[in-house]
Formats: sequence, structure tokens, C-alpha cells
Amino acid sequence: MPVNDLEKVVIDKPIIIPQGRNGTKYINKEIEIETQIFCEGSLVFENCIINYKPFENKKRIILKEGSDVKILNCTVKGITDGCGITASYISSLSSGNNIDEYELNEKISDTISFIEYENHYDKCNLEINNSYFTDCSCFAKVYKIAVNNSVFEYSTKEIAAKSLYAERESKSSITNCLIKFSDNDNNIELGDYLNDYTDNFIGDDEVKDEFNKLSSEEETTKLILNIFNDYVQKNNSGLSRNDLLFYLISSCVKERIFNGFKQISYSTFNGVFSVIGEVTNVKSCDFINCTNLLSTGYDSANIDDCVFVNCRQNLIKSNHNFSVNNCAIFNSRTRGTVGIYGPSLKNKGKIKNCTFDGLDVDSSFIESGNNGGFDGPNVTVENCTFKNCVASNGVDIISKNKVSSSLFNWKEATAVSVHGCNGINTDYKTGKADSVPKEHKDRNGDIIGAKLDENKVGVPL
Repeated sequence: MPVNDLEKVVIDKPIIIPQGRNGTKYINKEIEIETQIFCEGSLVFENCIINYKPFENKKRIILKEGSDVKILNCTVKGITDGCGITASYISSLSSGNNIDEYELNEKISDTISFIEYENHYDKCNLEINNSYFTDCSCFAKVYKIAVNNSVFEYSTKEIAAKSLYAERESKSSITNCLIKFSDNDNNIELGDYLNDYTDNFIGDDEVKDEFNKLSSEEETTKLILNIFNDYVQKNNSGLSRNDLLFYLISSCVKERIFNGFKQISYSTFNGVFSVIGEVTNVKSCDFINCTNLLSTGYDSANIDDCVFVNCRQNLIKSNHNFSVNNCAIFNSRTRGTVGIYGPSLKNKGKIKNCTFDGLDVDSSFIESGNNGGFDGPNVTVENCTFKNCVASNGVDIISKNKVSSSLFNWKEATAVSVHGCNGINTDYKTGKADSVPKEHKDRNGDIIGAKLDENKVGVPL
């Protein structure tokens, strides 16, 4: 139904939805909620437009034990209206060339979601199907979430964080979804520049000495901004200082877009920052032009049949058992961080049957997180192919050894074992893949990534 045919509804008086068979349904409506809905039973939005303010910091739909919310064939719009975290807001946090990242992350972390359970661990459910979300940070924090055949789109001038938070034991899932920035060309240009900044100024001994003296993120940010200003002047770039501030802080935001999901499968992520936290299983997904991708949280994690193209910084970070199987990484560039890192202590990590084609790093791409006592290697790399992989600063692509420390004993021990791999020590001249296939298939023969027509999702605007 066209948007002009939807009945406009403003909910300005509190509503209580009791337990019962019928529940409450909104069908073919354009909805704004200015007060609170207390849901103990069933609440359904079907073929609706829902407008809300992502950083308003007020619970609008409050879910109680046993409640159930469905969002079906809807378009959900985050209306920032001055309350969002934008490039101008980030600029207002800066003093000279410094940025208060702590204040920004505190603001995001403390923000209440639009849909949220009344009490922590109230067992309530949210189902999202065939719906389109735009700039929907801080949308839902509930016990269990199931998302299918939906699109999450974010503008390039708005922080994306805490869109959907579920409890990790709830077996929440995301299937056949597209998550993207509406226009990430600017992000790509900035990302390429920031990955190149040491190369651009490698001949400047004074700048190189300054980098070696850095001791904090704030100082690093300050120097990068100084270099960036020089770069803009020399190259007549159309990028602004605010663009760089936004990119830098977006990539440092601690709160992920999706958190606590048991399974994420057959989905595509394009141009997204700080993507997934506390995830358990990721299957047959593709990640394109993303920064800081997967953090595995407190449970063992499996990443299977996934493709990473032009991704930056941490691809996978885990403190617990993890496996990476049959994945392909193309043209990944990292500066000052590790591509695949972990696990720590007695936990185990396994990377098997993967392809790494086009790595350009200044520290090792694969590294164990075990910094304590060793009982043999806790990460294994098996039957993997490495091609077009280069590392600067004299480091190895795989950091095999680490120093084990105790009160009176320091020793070097093997932390990563490598078996049946090829191409690791080849002297490649470039850290870029010769080509990247346009389509990838998993071990079942299915196409990796989302398979949906985004023009047929949600209510046409």
C-alpha cells in the first residue's frame, strides 16, 4: 500500500496490552509513539511506517515477561531531529585536534532503546520480517530477536550502534538480511587514505619519529589529523576534517550494531563499522568494505563459509574458543592491529581451509591472544592458502611465537602452529589480490550473502 494511503496515528496516551489471544494490531498505519506502550501480550505492526528518535533515550514500547512483538512488512525510520550522533556532534566534542572518545561511547552505551524489556532477562520476543530500517540505532533491546529478509540502511553521517541487542543464550538469529551504509564511497576513500598514511609519509623521518613516541589513542588521533590536514592541502581533496573525525570515531565505537545473536547467516554487510558483538555462529555471510567486524564474546564461536572483501582492522576478535572454516579474505589492510586475534588463556582457536589473498599489514594478521603460561600452541592454522600477502616493519603474516611470562620466568614459546599451508613466506611485491570473484558459494553450493530484492522490502516511501 502506498504511503499516502496509510492512516496517520499518533499514540499520545499510555497503552497497556494485557495477556490474551487477540492482542493489539496496527495495520496500514503511519505511527508515531509519543508516550509508552506496556506490553504483556501480543503487539503486531503490519504494513506500517514507524517513526522514532534513536537517541531520545526513552523506552517507548516496554516488554514484560511472555510478551511478543511482530514487525511485518514495515518501514522503520530513525528520525534524529538534532538528537542523533552526527559528524557535527562529533566535531563539537573535539578540542583543537583532540577528541573525547570516552564521552561519545558513554553517551551511546547509556542510551535506552525504543523497544526494551522492563526487567533484565524478562523472556520476551521480537520478530522482524520483510522490513526496511533506516538510521535505526538503539532500536530494540529484548531477550530474543528473530530477523528475516530485512534491510538495515545507515547514512554516512550518522553513528550506527546498538540497533538490535539480544541476550546471548536466547538463540536469536539474523537470516537473509542486507546491512549497509547508503553511500560508503566517502568511507572507502577515507579508509584507503588512513591505511596508506604511513606509506604516504614513510620518507618523513620527523613524522616517523613522532609515531614511534605515541602512547595513547588521543595522541594518535591528533597526529593523524595533522597529517590529514597536510594531505588534504597537498592533494586538493574534497574530504573535510569533519569527515575524518566521523570516520575515526565511527571505527572506535565500542557498541556494536548487533549484539548477542546465536546465528547470523546468508546476510550481506556493506560499508559498516563495528558490526557484530557476542556472536556464536556466522555462516555464509559476506562482508564488504567493513571495519572492526566480529567480536565473539563469552561463548565458543564458529565462522563458516564467509567472505571478507576490502575489510579493515579487526576482522575477528575472540577471547574464547573459535573456529574459522572455509572462509576467504581478499584485500584486507590493517594498521596497528591484528586481523584475526585470540583466544586467550587455555581456549583454542582453529583456522582451516581458508584463502588469504591480498593482505597488507604492519603487524601480524593472525596472532594468539595467550599472554600467560603456555601448554602448547592454542591456535592452529591448517590447509590455508596465502597469496599476495605483504607485511612491513619486519613482521610475519602469522605471529607464531609469543613471550610467556610468570613472576620469575620469561620464555618464548610457540603460540600458533601452522600445518599444510602454502604461500606464507613467498616474497610478494603487492598486498592486493589479482582479482576478486563477484560471486561466492559455500560448501553446500548456495550463494554466500543476502538474496533479497530490497525494493520489495517494507512499505514503499
